[in-house]
Amino acid sequence: MKDENAKIFNKYIRERDKYKPCISSGIPYKSDFDAGHLFSVKQYSALRFHEDNVHGQSIGDNRFKEGNIQDYFINVEKRIGKEKLNQLVKLAEKSKRTVKKWTLVELKQIRDKYNKKIKEL
Repeated sequence: MKDENAKIFNKYIRERDKYKPCISSGIPYKSDFDAGHLFSVKQYSALRFHEDNVHGQSIGDNRFKEGNIQDYFINVEKRIGKEKLNQLVKLAEKSKRTVKKWTLVELKQIRDKYNKKIKEL
Protein backbone atom coordinates (compact mmCIF):
# COMPACT_ATOMS: atom_id res chain seq x y z
CA MET A 1 0.00 0.00 0.00
CA LYS A 2 2.91 2.37 0.77
CA ASP A 3 4.20 2.00 -2.82
CA GLU A 4 0.74 2.86 -4.19
CA ASN A 5 0.66 5.93 -1.97
CA ALA A 6 4.14 6.95 -3.09
CA LYS A 7 3.02 6.77 -6.73
CA ILE A 8 -0.05 8.92 -6.04
CA PHE A 9 1.90 11.42 -3.91
CA ASN A 10 4.72 11.67 -6.46
CA LYS A 11 2.18 12.18 -9.24
CA TYR A 12 0.69 15.06 -7.25
CA ILE A 13 4.14 16.64 -6.77
CA ARG A 14 4.92 16.38 -10.49
CA GLU A 15 1.56 17.95 -11.35
CA ARG A 16 1.95 20.68 -8.70
CA ASP A 17 5.42 21.56 -9.98
CA LYS A 18 4.58 21.26 -13.66
CA TYR A 19 6.41 23.94 -15.64
CA LYS A 20 8.60 24.93 -12.68
CA PRO A 21 12.35 24.45 -13.16
CA CYS A 22 14.26 21.65 -11.48
CA ILE A 23 14.52 22.40 -7.76
CA SER A 24 18.26 21.67 -7.78
CA SER A 25 19.81 22.78 -11.05
CA GLY A 26 17.10 25.13 -12.29
CA ILE A 27 16.97 23.49 -15.71
CA PRO A 28 13.67 24.14 -17.49
CA TYR A 29 10.76 21.80 -16.80
CA LYS A 30 10.67 18.47 -18.60
CA SER A 31 7.75 16.05 -18.52
CA ASP A 32 9.95 13.27 -17.14
CA PHE A 33 10.95 15.10 -13.94
CA ASP A 34 11.04 13.03 -10.76
CA ALA A 35 9.49 13.95 -7.43
CA GLY A 36 12.80 14.44 -5.61
CA HIS A 37 13.09 14.42 -1.83
CA LEU A 38 15.34 16.90 -0.05
CA PHE A 39 15.57 14.57 2.94
CA SER A 40 15.71 11.01 1.62
CA VAL A 41 12.93 8.53 2.28
CA LYS A 42 15.48 5.97 3.47
CA GLN A 43 16.86 8.14 6.28
CA TYR A 44 13.83 10.35 6.98
CA SER A 45 10.82 8.07 6.61
CA ALA A 46 8.41 10.45 8.36
CA LEU A 47 9.02 13.04 5.61
CA ARG A 48 8.14 10.69 2.75
CA PHE A 49 4.79 12.41 2.17
CA HIS A 50 5.70 15.94 3.32
CA GLU A 51 4.99 18.40 0.50
CA ASP A 52 7.72 20.86 1.49
CA ASN A 53 10.27 18.03 1.34
CA VAL A 54 9.45 16.96 -2.23
CA HIS A 55 9.73 18.95 -5.45
CA GLY A 56 9.99 18.45 -9.18
CA GLN A 57 13.56 17.48 -9.96
CA SER A 58 15.43 16.46 -13.08
CA ILE A 59 16.32 12.82 -13.45
CA GLY A 60 19.97 13.78 -13.71
CA ASP A 61 19.99 15.59 -10.38
CA ASN A 62 17.75 13.14 -8.54
CA ARG A 63 19.16 9.83 -9.74
CA PHE A 64 22.70 10.54 -10.85
CA LYS A 65 23.84 13.39 -8.61
CA GLU A 66 22.38 11.95 -5.39
CA GLY A 67 19.72 14.65 -5.36
CA ASN A 68 22.19 17.53 -5.83
CA ILE A 69 21.34 18.37 -2.23
CA GLN A 70 23.52 21.47 -1.89
CA ASP A 71 21.71 23.27 -4.72
CA TYR A 72 18.38 21.77 -3.60
CA PHE A 73 18.78 23.50 -0.19
CA ILE A 74 19.51 26.85 -1.83
CA ASN A 75 16.54 26.69 -4.18
CA VAL A 76 14.01 25.14 -1.82
CA GLU A 77 14.40 28.13 0.51
CA LYS A 78 13.54 30.40 -2.42
CA ARG A 79 10.50 28.26 -3.20
CA ILE A 80 9.00 27.63 0.26
CA GLY A 81 10.62 30.37 2.35
CA LYS A 82 13.11 30.38 5.19
CA GLU A 83 10.54 29.73 7.93
CA LYS A 84 9.10 26.62 6.27
CA LEU A 85 12.59 25.34 5.50
CA ASN A 86 13.62 25.80 9.14
CA GLN A 87 10.51 23.86 10.24
CA LEU A 88 11.35 21.11 7.75
CA VAL A 89 14.93 20.86 9.04
CA LYS A 90 13.61 20.53 12.62
CA LEU A 91 11.23 17.77 11.52
CA ALA A 92 14.10 16.04 9.75
CA GLU A 93 16.21 16.11 12.91
CA LYS A 94 13.38 14.40 14.81
CA SER A 95 12.59 12.01 11.97
CA LYS A 96 16.14 10.76 11.60
CA ARG A 97 16.10 9.33 15.12
CA THR A 98 13.09 7.07 14.52
CA VAL A 99 11.60 5.02 11.71
CA LYS A 100 8.05 6.05 10.84
CA LYS A 101 5.69 3.08 10.75
CA TRP A 102 2.73 4.15 8.61
CA THR A 103 -0.61 2.72 9.73
CA LEU A 104 -3.22 1.53 7.26
CA VAL A 105 -5.48 4.38 8.36
CA GLU A 106 -2.73 6.95 7.71
CA LEU A 107 -1.97 5.45 4.31
CA LYS A 108 -5.64 5.50 3.33
CA GLN A 109 -5.91 9.15 4.40
CA ILE A 110 -2.80 10.03 2.38
CA ARG A 111 -4.09 8.21 -0.69
CA ASP A 112 -7.50 9.92 -0.46
CA LYS A 113 -5.96 13.35 0.19
CA TYR A 114 -3.62 13.24 -2.82
CA ASN A 115 -6.14 11.69 -5.19
CA LYS A 116 -8.40 14.64 -4.33
CA LYS A 117 -5.59 17.18 -4.73
CA ILE A 118 -4.67 15.76 -8.15
CA LYS A 119 -8.27 16.19 -9.30
CA GLU A 120 -8.26 19.79 -8.04
CA LEU A 121 -5.18 20.74 -10.09
